[in-house]
Amino acid sequence: MKSDMVEAGRAAVVEANPRLWKTSIGLVDYSAIPESRQGREASMHRVLIVGGGAGGLELTTRLGDSLGRRGKVSIALLDKTRVHVWKPHLHEIASGTLDIDVDSVEYLAHARAHHYRFRIGAMCGLDR
Repeated sequence: MKSDMVEAGRAAVVEANPRLWKTSIGLVDYSAIPESRQGREASMHRVLIVGGGAGGLELTTRLGDSLGRRGKVSIALLDKTRVHVWKPHLHEIASGTLDIDVDSVEYLAHARAHHYRFRIGAMCGLDR
C-alpha cells in the first residue's frame, strides 16, 4: 500500500514537470545537464542523432568515419543507455547462451573509435 502511494506521488511529480524522466536511478531532469562542447566545435555544424539503435548507430558510425574524422561536422549520439545490444539476440541473452558483456557495444568506446561524441540522456524537446 505504501509503495502504491509513493508511485502515485512520483507520477504526479512527473506529470507536473514534463522535463523529468523516470529512470532506474530515480527522476532525472536531462534539460538541467549542460551541453559540453570543445572550443573548435563551436564553429562547426552540429548533427545530433537521437537513439542508438541499429539505424542510429550505423548512421553515427558512417558520419563519424567520414565527416567527423576530417573535422567538418560535430556529431553526437544521444541514448538512454550506455550500451547497445542488438535486439534479435535478446532471447539468447535471456537464455544465458550469449554473454551481454562480450556481445554488446559500449557507446563511449565506439564514439572514441569513430570520431563522434556520446551523451547519455533522453530528448526532452527541440529548440531551434
